[in-house]
Parts: sequence; C-alpha cells; structure tokens
Amino acid sequence: AKDSNVAITLSLGGAGGDGGKSDFVHVTNFDTGEILTKGDNSYGIFAQSIGGGGGAAGAGSTETGSAETSVSLAIGGLGGVGSRGGDVTVDNHG
Repeated sequence: AKDSNVAITLSLGGAGGDGGKSDFVHVTNFDTGEILTKGDNSYGIFAQSIGGGGGAAGAGSTETGSAETSVSLAIGGLGGVGSRGGDVTVDNHG
C-alpha cells in the first residue's frame, strides 16, 4: 500500500431570503388642511411605502492545512429577491 497526503475541502454558502412586500399608504388631512413645520427642510407630510430588499447570501470559505496535494472549492450562495413598495396617496383639504 502506498501512503498519500491529500486534502480535499468543499464549502457552500447559504442563500439569502426574499424581501417582504409593503402595502399601501394613505394619509388624510381634512380638517383645515393646515400643516405647520419648524426648521430647515422640514416635511409637512412625508408618506412612503418601502418594500424590503432581498437577504444577503452566505459566503463560502475554506482552509486547508499542509498537504502534498490539496483541492479547495468555495461557492457563495445566491442573494434574495427584492420586493416592491405599495401605492401612496396623500389627501390634504382645507
């Protein structure tokens, strides 16, 4: 029998999760329609619907010790799918 010194290493990263969908946003200001703000760049009404981004994939990494022959393979996972925001409406009457 012949002795051999071979190291084989394999690493796979996991996949990221999908982002979540946000729903609609509806803002209503019917009484007087008056909005007071204070300070530079202040928003009177700021309405938004933000969908979630996809999750980050896991990284693959390997480490091998000393060997006469070594084979290493590292494969990262896939990132998750992003999602969309919902419709936004603002009603301001006064």
